[in-house]
Amino acid sequence: MVSYKAQLEAYRIKMVEKYRGLARRALELVFPDESLLTEGQFAQVIAMINKESAFGLFQTKIASQLDAVQGKENGPAATAWNAAFSKYVEFLGGYSAGEALRPEDEAAIKSMFEEVKTWVANRVKNYPIDLNAIYPKFTLTVTTGGTAETRTASGNISFGIGTRRSKMEFYSLLLHELRHAVKSAYRAAAANKSLVTTDMGTAVEGSGVAAETLLLEPFMREKLGDDLAYVLSALNYGIRDARFTGTTDATLQKYFRTGCSGANDPDTIEFTKRIAEGYGLTGELADTAAKRAHVGTQYFQYIFSGEQVVNDIAYLQAEIDPNSKSIDPFVLFACGLNNPRREPSYIGKLKACLQH
Repeated sequence: MVSYKAQLEAYRIKMVEKYRGLARRALELVFPDESLLTEGQFAQVIAMINKESAFGLFQTKIASQLDAVQGKENGPAATAWNAAFSKYVEFLGGYSAGEALRPEDEAAIKSMFEEVKTWVANRVKNYPIDLNAIYPKFTLTVTTGGTAETRTASGNISFGIGTRRSKMEFYSLLLHELRHAVKSAYRAAAANKSLVTTDMGTAVEGSGVAAETLLLEPFMREKLGDDLAYVLSALNYGIRDARFTGTTDATLQKYFRTGCSGANDPDTIEFTKRIAEGYGLTGELADTAAKRAHVGTQYFQYIFSGEQVVNDIAYLQAEIDPNSKSIDPFVLFACGLNNPRREPSYIGKLKACLQH
């Protein structure tokens, strides 16, 4: 946990810099000239961005800062900023207890899943394991639950849309679950399961997380076909990365604090909520982060294993050829090499597979 704490801090810094960059780029694209925002006002907002570390709140904090620098509530710049997000960032889901699944939501998610499946299959053509042949072997069931889960024994996916999320976040989850599904369905259908290598170690969860990390941006850029639409969607997606990072940080700090019995010490619920709020998680999001920080280490697995698989893939890409075919968790699976290894024999097998 001590070593992981240092790794998490490096990850947090990386996320802060990533979203600061997206925020600056979004501001440039929404305000390409001085018709709504003067050069001086623009510089003041950039200065705020460069100091802000709660990356889950950039969208709303920039709107507030735009009003502050213009001295108006719902001023012209803030109105244009909010309108751009309303135009380009789409949402789905959001259900109260007992509410029936809306047919249009189910149809939308299933259509999005087909897009993801087709896009991934086109990236891994002509490898030993054919993804298109695996797709009919598992199903996607849309539910009003709050989580997505892939059954290890079958590859069937239960995909909850009970929480309202952006389409980009749902696309990310679909990429994640698809990686789990093809592995599980392929093994389930094998005549001799003992001959099929399953995901092991960090690859068990890390392959799904790495699929999101490595493939979401190229998928969304290709789908949206517009830099402004992508940048605004990606900036809005910061709340998802804030949930991951903030919940993990809260969990770790809960274990590392020296005590909570002092007169002014917050109880562990308030303690973890304050940490989550530092990432931009407020209200119900802070409450959820505090609960998850007390019931397990799920987000430990996401970030730790995902970063490990991403780093292993980066190593393999550099060893083979940075300019050769891009490697990702689906490529490794399609080559029958789904557990990345920094070993000469593994690298030799991967090189041979990439020649297909």
